[in-house]
Amino acid sequence: MYQNSINRSFSGNDHIKDATGKTLAEWILILDADLAFDLNRSEIAARLQSRYKVGTEWASEIANSYCEAMGVENETAKPGGLDVTITLTINASLQLVEQAFTEQSLLNSWLNKNLILVKHNPGRNLKFDFSDQVITVNLTAKGPSKCQVGLNHARITEEKALDEKRSFWKEALSDLAALVEKNDNRN
Repeated sequence: MYQNSINRSFSGNDHIKDATGKTLAEWILILDADLAFDLNRSEIAARLQSRYKVGTEWASEIANSYCEAMGVENETAKPGGLDVTITLTINASLQLVEQAFTEQSLLNSWLNKNLILVKHNPGRNLKFDFSDQVITVNLTAKGPSKCQVGLNHARITEEKALDEKRSFWKEALSDLAALVEKNDNRN
């Protein structure tokens, strides 16, 4: 316990970089790309240890800082409710697919919902508020004209709504694919 207190008192960003080779900002980007925003602090620390070979103390420190940055309040806090994840590979460039999420007129042409963009890591992921729910979109280039879209709809409060949300997002992503594949083929 005493050793842990000492480590935390020296846990500034410079020390994180000295200890792990990366700044806290770099770790936050890595964790976002690794979909860690759906994990609790313990799960994030475990992932840092297993995937990235970060020591226990630093994994805990990075996980705590990441959760604070993401607005997770406590150790077991994981966004409440249920979630649905849909993945689709689209024959269009990552840039065009991303533009269909970030430009309001394009977004409105394939999705008739009011999404509010709250976080955007260009070329990687986007996070939207949707009423009391959260939509996270992860983008992965699979070539110059191919992109994988992973969409997660979180904080669904009723289990009976899961199938409805799953069907809705499958259809919406199909509409997105039709739009961007048509536009990408014009170029």
